[in-house]
Amino acid sequence: MTKIFVYASKDSVFKKISYSFYQSDFKASLKLLKTEKEFLSLLKKVKHGIIVVDQTSLNLQDLNAIKLRNKFAPFIPLIVIIKNSKSNMASKYISAGAFDFITLRQISFLPHIASYALKYQNILKEKFFIAPESSKKNESVLTSHKMFEALKETEERFRLAFENSAIAKTISKFDGTILKANKAFCSMVGYSEDELISKNILSITHPDDVTENIRIVKSLLELPEHSKHFEKRYIHKNGKIIWASVSAIVQHDKLSGNVFLTSEVQDITEKKLVAEALEKSEEKFHKAFMNIPEGLSITRLKDGKIIEVNDRFIEVFQFSRDEVIGKTTVELNLWVNHEDRKKFAAVVANRGSVKSFEVIWHKKNGEIIPLLCSANLIEINNEKLILTIAQDISEKKLTEQKLIEAKEKAEEMNRLKASFLSNMSHELRTPMTGILGISEILKGEIKDPDIHMLVNSLQNSAKRLHETLNLIMELSQIDSGRLEILKSSVNLYDFAVKTLEVHRHLALKKNINLELNVNCENEFVEIDDRICGEIINNLVGNAVKYTKKGSITVNVKLDVNKKQKLLLISVKDTGIGISQNKLQNIFDEFRQESEGYNRMFEGTGLGLTVTKKLVEALNGSISVKSKVGKGTTFSLILPI
Repeated sequence: MTKIFVYASKDSVFKKISYSFYQSDFKASLKLLKTEKEFLSLLKKVKHGIIVVDQTSLNLQDLNAIKLRNKFAPFIPLIVIIKNSKSNMASKYISAGAFDFITLRQISFLPHIASYALKYQNILKEKFFIAPESSKKNESVLTSHKMFEALKETEERFRLAFENSAIAKTISKFDGTILKANKAFCSMVGYSEDELISKNILSITHPDDVTENIRIVKSLLELPEHSKHFEKRYIHKNGKIIWASVSAIVQHDKLSGNVFLTSEVQDITEKKLVAEALEKSEEKFHKAFMNIPEGLSITRLKDGKIIEVNDRFIEVFQFSRDEVIGKTTVELNLWVNHEDRKKFAAVVANRGSVKSFEVIWHKKNGEIIPLLCSANLIEINNEKLILTIAQDISEKKLTEQKLIEAKEKAEEMNRLKASFLSNMSHELRTPMTGILGISEILKGEIKDPDIHMLVNSLQNSAKRLHETLNLIMELSQIDSGRLEILKSSVNLYDFAVKTLEVHRHLALKKNINLELNVNCENEFVEIDDRICGEIINNLVGNAVKYTKKGSITVNVKLDVNKKQKLLLISVKDTGIGISQNKLQNIFDEFRQESEGYNRMFEGTGLGLTVTKKLVEALNGSISVKSKVGKGTTFSLILPI
């Protein structure tokens, strides 16, 4: 801890000096001396420290304080505070023995000068103050020769410290001529010291910074201050641009009386590049923030005040930016339901974020608007903020409402359709059953071949219509959700044989081989035999209808794995096949390979639709593979 003795009559000056040391890394203990008596008493007993004399506030004659120091404590460095650096007294103070001087406006640089003064004092003490403590005669007095030698020693040590300092340093004239540059500076700019001494500092300064550099140096001469801190760019020998932070201070040569400029230079290129990148990043963020098509706002967590909003926010809620900034959402009366606000804020505070939170806000004109809000807790400059995204979902809500209404209408229409089909099918099936019964009786009674042929045609037409009515009835039951599934234990082999029996007569008539393969004969399974039978009948019936020659093969297989038991059924034919562009539509209602009045085969196009819906009702799946002219294979997987 270095002792700093301040000889000043004003407390305000002492406070400024104290604050300058408090702000610096220089460890010091300060004491105020207000009278000459206190000053003299100090000089007679002080052995360590630094003296600061405020010449602007004392009533002493110009050089009295320095003369008293020279007489009683010549080894204590003395720094003078003066009013104006252009004063003629400045050089007289230096010549009289002051270590340095500063102006009142330069108090903040006092710790910097004090550090050099302390090094100077230590060198003198180490070399020359050898008088014993008890010696009073000529105590601590240096001869002129010893002082000269001490100064030489000091200069040599400062030279070595200057040259080997890790901090880049230069000494130059006020016209920019470089007098000296240390190794760190040479390394920074890529020149040797010999190359630099032959140059002006402006020749390695970026052209855009030359004018400002000249202005700063000029201000050091013209204004009552002798130091400056500024940023500039140097040009490296290889052409690279180097950003630097420069501290320039006016120095006085105590022997020659010359004034020169000492600069400490710190390479801040990397720091500058990072700052520029950050600035560009912030600029991009700001542009993105402003142009995002959703309303954005940033509020402080501690008080809920809005500090920024984007253009979309202003557009949606119809406030001006000045009306919003600095206000809370409560002050703007945005929330329709304040319980939503409390819940929203609590979730953000506890979890750090909230997503897709539906709320209702007011616009400036009082109009209500539904929003989907998301928020995240962020931190900028050690301050916790909430970034909120408010998406206007008015159109979405309107669309949802229309969809709900359309869905309800469609469901109602579907119910009406199912009810209509069910009623009509029932009303038509009853007389159709009578027609079929009467036609069957007539076939047995009528002997006339022509009339018999007409009755047979009538019966076939009635059967076709009856099948159509059955399909419509089945479809209406499925669509209305009235299909009832009743499972029972069935012998799989007997079930398959019985189901195919009704198709053998027509297959034999068309000279088609109908083959059945079952992988087990005495296996019982739990199935709805009516629905499963109808599924197989529809597929085999189609196969017989669309096959002119060849065969139809039905495979029934029971597959038992670790997860579940499956019933695998396939119906393969060698019929006309289905083109690839029709395959995706074959399960649609009223769709066939050939359509229109000129279609090749009879049918409503409901068979496969009903089949697929029945399979899905049993939680199964159906797939098809086909090739035109080669045949078709339907594959079923039914869980049991």
